Amino acid sequence: MIGFKLNTGNLESAFKKLSDAVGENALRAAGAAGAALIRDEAITRAPEDTGALRNNIIIKRLEEISKGNESQTYMVIPRSKPAFYWRFLEFGTAKMGARPFMRPAFDARRGDALNKMREVLKWKLQEALK
Repeated sequence: MIGFKLNTGNLESAFKKLSDAVGENALRAAGAAGAALIRDEAITRAPEDTGALRNNIIIKRLEEISKGNESQTYMVIPRSKPAFYWRFLEFGTAKMGARPFMRPAFDARRGDALNKMREVLKWKLQEALK
């Protein structure tokens, strides 16, 4: 006969550490790191007439969509007031062809952004499990 005893206290403690590691703070850090890569690419691709557009591309955390430990949502977008015309450049108008820079920035760096987010989450997990 083989017998064993399982100490669930240690297991519960490990799961608690794991849960804390991938909690809201870790998700926020990972999301912000990925969004920063896309923001930086958008800044380099944005037309530079006055510099107002490049200086106003920001990362915004969408609190109304973010769900604590479950998910965090970020948006990379130019501020509306100083750079209201970004939409006309990105999508074009009836009198002007599109000169997109936001979508190409996303397409160019989305893989890098995902890798960066994985890196940050991995680091947070390693820190928590030490």
